[in-house]
Amino acid sequence: MKRIEEISLKEKDVAKLKEYPLHDVLCTEGQIYYYKKDKDWHSTLLKKLFRTDEKRVNRKVDTIEVLQNSELSTYKELVIPEKVVLIGGIKSGFTIKEITDCVNLNAFLKSNKVSDQDKLLVLKKIGELLRKVQNQEIKNFILEIYRNIIS
Repeated sequence: MKRIEEISLKEKDVAKLKEYPLHDVLCTEGQIYYYKKDKDWHSTLLKKLFRTDEKRVNRKVDTIEVLQNSELSTYKELVIPEKVVLIGGIKSGFTIKEITDCVNLNAFLKSNKVSDQDKLLVLKKIGELLRKVQNQEIKNFILEIYRNIIS
């Protein structure tokens, strides 16, 4: 299995990064920053975890590696972290592509500006994606999700 790539940063370099605005979305796992832009000006984000104990982070790395090495990595509907970020030599987060032109599902479902029919259509598409993912023989992926939820 191909191992996830790592990048090393210093704490002072992270302190210079601009925070990524989440608006009404709560992110209880870590702080998100703009990390860099590619030649087409697509942003890569850095998610710096609040809790960086080795056991917890290593489980996340294992989950990402399973995803990166599976057919799920080819699904355009899924965004999988790309690299592990070491800050001061400690695994502290991940890089991930920015998702543009999207709406938080909770905000979408609560919106009075969206018809119930459109809400049902989106939920149906989510269900189809979940069935597609479920049909993959990726027991380790499901196990890792379960472990991450209960920890």
